[in-house]
Amino acid sequence: MPVPTYQPECDMRQLADLIDSLEKRIGPALDRRRTKEAVGRAQDFYETRIRGAFAYEFFESDYKRLKGLLSEVQTLTRESRPTDVDHKRRLMKRLANVQQELHKRMPSLDMFWGLVGDAGVMLGKFGNDAEPLVQCICEILEIVVRTQTRAEGLPLATENPLLSGLAQTDADRENRSLRAVS
Repeated sequence: MPVPTYQPECDMRQLADLIDSLEKRIGPALDRRRTKEAVGRAQDFYETRIRGAFAYEFFESDYKRLKGLLSEVQTLTRESRPTDVDHKRRLMKRLANVQQELHKRMPSLDMFWGLVGDAGVMLGKFGNDAEPLVQCICEILEIVVRTQTRAEGLPLATENPLLSGLAQTDADRENRSLRAVS
């Protein structure tokens, strides 16, 4: 970093030179990274459309509901109290990526499981204020599990045992543990 001279013209010139130097050093690497990511997205997108490749396909109603729920989670996260700004920023980025990559037919549901992991950490940081976020994430999970179950040819269960305990609030768990103790 250039040492400031406290002369605006000189400092601005030094700063512009530094930015130009950084752009020359990391610009090609960033371009390669962006190109690689774009090619990967294109491959995923077309892989589901070419040669009858396996894909998970959301019902139209589930697809629309997912879009709405993702927007709602984004709003709830944005409006939440800032417990951990860095994690909040990561979750917002993950939500934006999921929204951008969400298609009616998808070769993988992995991005949803990554979202669940990040949201789980955020839920732990929200504490008792997490109920609206928990409800949205649970509904997203129900849609994803239902779609995955259907695509894999498994019988559709009325309730997924892995998801049934997720919607409980901390207070519900605490009340149950207090009753067990007494």
